[in-house]
This record gives sequence, C-alpha cells and structure tokens, in this order.
Amino acid sequence: MGALIGGDMRAEHLQLIKAGLDEGIARPISPSKLLAFLHGINPRAEASTLPSFAAPTEIVFGPHTVVVSGKRIALAPIETRILRFLLERQGQISTREQLIEAVWPDPHTVESRTVDVHIGRLRKAFAGLRNLRIRTVYGAGYVLDYHDP
Repeated sequence: MGALIGGDMRAEHLQLIKAGLDEGIARPISPSKLLAFLHGINPRAEASTLPSFAAPTEIVFGPHTVVVSGKRIALAPIETRILRFLLERQGQISTREQLIEAVWPDPHTVESRTVDVHIGRLRKAFAGLRNLRIRTVYGAGYVLDYHDP
C-alpha cells in the first residue's frame, strides 16, 4: 500500500504505518526527490522522501533499501519503519513503547527487548555514516541525530 503524505499529516502518517503502509511520498517534493522517485532504486521500487521537517538532506526509501547520503543500505521492513518513525521525531526521545505502538502491526506481541535488537541492527547498518546516529537516552529511549554531511 502506498500514500501521498502532506507535510502536516504526521499523526495520519503514523496511523497509515500501523495499517500497513509500505511506501509513502511526502509533499512538498523537490525536483531531485521526484527524479529519484521516477528512476527508483530498482524497476519495482517506489521511492519516498521525508518532508523537510524530518531531515535536512535527502533520504530515499525503497522496498528493501534506503539511500542515505548516496549510500544504499539494505534494511528489513520493520527497520525501515523504525527509521521513518525516528526521522519524523528527529531530536526527540522515542520510548520503546512508542516505537512498538507506531511500528509493529501487532504491538501486543512485541517485547521491549525486540526494539533493542532492531536498533542494534540499524546502528550496524549505518556504522559508516557520520551524519546519522541513533543515541540511547538511558532510562528513556532512543533519539535519532541526523545532520547535513
């Protein structure tokens, strides 16, 4: 399932993710982001970008990959959804409970340790990027720090 998402639709976007949104395109969209979408990451890819409030530079999402600062990174679908959620709340603490509610289709079957495992996988995937970092805030949750390279 795909959706065109307005920049002022954060709450609705989270509901769409919970309902199983696979890919979304956020408006307004710059010409370079539109071209990335049209060219896609692969022939079937539906690229999406996040609105300017979430990330200062382009991040392109595909079905099983994300491109950050020109580097293509393979991610599991759940990790892609975690990354999207953290980007939308960039600089804010996200608790494990918030991540579970927003990202997993059936949050009642997920334990908080599961979030830690997926955060660890994201950290490993982004290890070579200096401009993207997921910090642990002891006793509170996680914060995504993302800045221009």
